[in-house]
Amino acid sequence: SVVGVYLYPDNYLSQAVVKIVPQQVPQNMVQSAINQQMSDRINSMAQTILSRTVLTTIINTFNLYQRERSRMPIEDVIELMKKDIQILPVASPTASTDRIPAFAVTFSYENRLLAQRVVQDLVSRFIDENIRNRSNATFQTTQFIKDQLDDSKKQLDDSENKLASFR
Repeated sequence: SVVGVYLYPDNYLSQAVVKIVPQQVPQNMVQSAINQQMSDRINSMAQTILSRTVLTTIINTFNLYQRERSRMPIEDVIELMKKDIQILPVASPTASTDRIPAFAVTFSYENRLLAQRVVQDLVSRFIDENIRNRSNATFQTTQFIKDQLDDSKKQLDDSENKLASFR
C-alpha cells in the first residue's frame, strides 16, 4: 500500500465561492425581471456551462486529460471531467430556505495550476451566463412594455378619432 500511495498521482481540488447579491431595491417597489428561484437559475446555468461543447472547449483550451484523450473517445473524457466538477450551494445558517447566499464551483485535477485556471474559467462562464440571462429578461420586459404602450396609444388615437368624428 505504501508503494501504491507513491505511484498514485496527486489530485488537487480547486474551489471558488460565488456570492449571490440579492436585489437591492425592495421587492414591493420594483418587481424582479427574473421570477425563478435562485437554485433553479443556478441549475439552469450549470446545464449550459457543463454542456458538451463548453467542456470540449475547456479541455482543448487547457489541454486537459492528455492520457485519457489518447485512448478514449472525447465523450468519455467529457463524462470524466463532469465527475471532477461539482457545483454546490453554500447554505448559510441564518438565511431562509428559499435563498442561497452563495454557491461553490470545484474542480479536481492532477495539476494544481490547471485546476485553478479551470475553476476561474467556469466561474467567469457562470457570471457571463447570468449577465446574458438578466439582459435577455430585461430586454423582453422592455419590449413587452413598449408593445403595451404602442397598443394603448393606438387605442387612444382611435378613440380620439371616433370622438372627433362624432362631434
